[in-house]
Amino acid sequence: FILRLLLDDSTGEIWAEISGEKAKDYENIAINECVQIERAYVSERRNNIVLIVGEKGSIEKKEDCDLPPVKENVKKILQLETNERANVYGQVERVFPKTSEKSPHSFLMKDETSKIRVVDWKNHQDIKEGMYVKVENARVKENNGRKELHVDTFSRIVLNPPGYKLTEKIVNQI
Repeated sequence: FILRLLLDDSTGEIWAEISGEKAKDYENIAINECVQIERAYVSERRNNIVLIVGEKGSIEKKEDCDLPPVKENVKKILQLETNERANVYGQVERVFPKTSEKSPHSFLMKDETSKIRVVDWKNHQDIKEGMYVKVENARVKENNGRKELHVDTFSRIVLNPPGYKLTEKIVNQI
């Protein structure tokens, strides 16, 4: 299991990777939370510099942080554009059965504007119909003329995000 976090400060942004059992300790870090990373090292992944938090490294949440908040790229389903990465809140309407051992999990998600299929390459098995979810940093792809959200190694799904509920009737159907 590898957890990837996009870190941002006044000098720029960098992806951080935490792997193994240690990664599960940091899954609940949210956008705009301030963290301090110690004893990490830099590596190259897919032509990008990445900060690796290894066995000797640590991440600590900090209360006081003198950085401006990061603007979250939250979109409604109808606003999604192919090939972008976005954060989308919604409700799970239907969970599709896996078609083979190697196929990803997928589900139909709805918000106030439309519905979209979410293809979960990380295979979250605890997603149930009726749950509210936040899909973070998912890639928007097109499949047979329809947009899909793909959850990959740079994405995550937050189950029952605090404060989110559908507020309007769904007007567009798939």
